[in-house]
Amino acid sequence: MSRLFVLSILALISCFLLISSCHGFVGGGLHDVKGQDEKVLSLLKYVKKSLATTNKSPVKILKVLSVKSQVVAGILYHLKLKIETNGKVQVINTKVLETLPNELGLSKFELKGVEKVEKVEHEL
Repeated sequence: MSRLFVLSILALISCFLLISSCHGFVGGGLHDVKGQDEKVLSLLKYVKKSLATTNKSPVKILKVLSVKSQVVAGILYHLKLKIETNGKVQVINTKVLETLPNELGLSKFELKGVEKVEKVEHEL
């Protein structure tokens, strides 16, 4: 095995352990994200902007129903949101991946899917 390969594997394991220890959980499992901290607000801002671009209309987040996180090759956030778009209220599940920091120490968000959970009968 090349020395570079071994060092790459050790670096990956170190990143995984660092993320796990910072968030207080083990990789792979879903864990509730408590409170409305800065990370959740950043996620909501990103989701709102991404959905507005996809739907080509403004999106209003009415309520955060749940936020869970999962350690993968980064952190995968599972959000259940009540939103309004085009005058219709709906509940959606969405996933946002926060990638591992790059060589500049920067991470980024990627929208990984949106699923309609239920349709609310009345309009606002």
